[in-house]
Amino acid sequence: MTFPGSWLGAVPAATTAPATAGSFGAPTTLTIAAGLAAKTVDTKNLLIAGAGGVADQLDRITGYNEGDMVIISPSDGAVTITVADSVGMNLSGIDFTMDDINDSMILLNQGSDTWKELSRSAN
Repeated sequence: MTFPGSWLGAVPAATTAPATAGSFGAPTTLTIAAGLAAKTVDTKNLLIAGAGGVADQLDRITGYNEGDMVIISPSDGAVTITVADSVGMNLSGIDFTMDDINDSMILLNQGSDTWKELSRSAN
């Protein structure tokens, strides 16, 4: 297909179905254990739960590859999850307290289970 007068010129037809790489998928719940949330299924849409259903602190997420991005949110708005600026979470020195079901954070894996904050939304 071409677009006359367009700088695009010819646009090639897709030869394969779009890849699902980068898809965040259906949400799954990870429970914090000693500050750690470990990957259990292949999804990047994470609901974080406190151990024993009580407030907890998240220091690190494991099981992902360098370059992966995840979205995290609390699994229950009544249970506060504090994402701590730590060795495993580069949050520019500011912890993030997620105390509403609509709070969220996007993180980028920098390798070796170290994450960099890309954005946060406190609702």
